[in-house]
Amino acid sequence: MELLGHVVFNGVLECQTGLHIGDEGSLEIGGVDGPIVKSPTTGHPYIPGSSIKGKLRSLLEWDAGMIEDDGEPHVCEGEDAVTCPICRIFGTTAETEALTGPSRLSVRDAFPTEETIERWRQLDTALPYTEVKTENTINRVTTEAKPRSNERVPRGSEFSYELVYGVYDLDDGGRHDSDNLNAIERALFLLEGSSLGGNGSRGYGKVTFHHDEYVVRTTDGYRTGNQEGRSVDTLDEVREILEIK
Repeated sequence: MELLGHVVFNGVLECQTGLHIGDEGSLEIGGVDGPIVKSPTTGHPYIPGSSIKGKLRSLLEWDAGMIEDDGEPHVCEGEDAVTCPICRIFGTTAETEALTGPSRLSVRDAFPTEETIERWRQLDTALPYTEVKTENTINRVTTEAKPRSNERVPRGSEFSYELVYGVYDLDDGGRHDSDNLNAIERALFLLEGSSLGGNGSRGYGKVTFHHDEYVVRTTDGYRTGNQEGRSVDTLDEVREILEIK
């Protein structure tokens, strides 16, 4: 098993509607019912990498028909994991990892752009940097309304995102991992058609990914201290740089 290099997907995630990724640990007396996750050092909302990665995995499992009966994440046993795109991209059990290698995909936390932070500072809302969306649940018999307030990142907010994908040679010249790069592209496309965070069926969490290039970092580059890599426009160029036949 040999690492051939990394492919970096980076760009800007744009919120087309309000975004709610909850942080139940930050409930305060007199605060909103559903607060969102924020940086403890700046107070700015951000998007945890785990939220993006978990949604990408779930969507690819649905897309590939690999949803388990018990609802748990899909995991192959034994040799099946070697050619399974889900197991190769997102990782598998410690016992099977000896056959497949480590998880190929790392997803960084996505932090707001400077332009977005400045826009937030100018908001005239009840909370700094965010908006509060109040909703009602109506009892079908008594018609009693039960209000609930959710904190959201406002529409138009932008976050810098980065996905790092490892390409390994498992006696296949890196072909399997190279082919699975298309699955990452498809997962991002599926997420744009779905939603990120909570309350997606009620209009929250529509996002768009903007990225114009890929950055390829080879093992030779790491050895010589060149970690910036090379920017290219297509996945075919990625394969050419990594010398995948």
